[in-house]
Amino acid sequence: MKETTEGNPDAYYHAEAIEAIRNLQNVAQLQTFQTAMGKGPTGKWEWHDIVAKDVPESLSKAEAKRQSIIFELIKGEMAYVRDLENIDLIYVQALRKSDPPVIGRERLNGFITDLHSHHRKLLDQLHEIQRDEHPLINSITAPMFDAALNFRDAYMEYIPNLSI
Repeated sequence: MKETTEGNPDAYYHAEAIEAIRNLQNVAQLQTFQTAMGKGPTGKWEWHDIVAKDVPESLSKAEAKRQSIIFELIKGEMAYVRDLENIDLIYVQALRKSDPPVIGRERLNGFITDLHSHHRKLLDQLHEIQRDEHPLINSITAPMFDAALNFRDAYMEYIPNLSI
């Protein structure tokens, strides 16, 4: 834009092209963040890292903080889903395959699988909202309410298995 002279008929189109490229870059960063599931350098990203520089500046402090908190909640859910996947892969599957069994097969019930299924569904819903509403998320109430209603049975099975 700086090299396009004022009054040049192409100035408007150049500005539109620049804005489109910035939007594509932000969407690509969001997809990279979601795909990485908190691993690698993208795991350190915060909300302000994947939106255009002018977005946080255009918001009130309260709204910018709200967007950061929503982003942090999604990051936390990504980490929890990844942890459940690792527990299943590293421990549960190995215990199921051990011969002779280290733990009785009946004790290796599917509560981790159930938890993972519920949390994966929640994460998929949160990611969809992120993609649809990026850079500003209006609400995550619906998936959180759904989670509160539907996680109960899985957690009622999970909680007795916790060692205190």
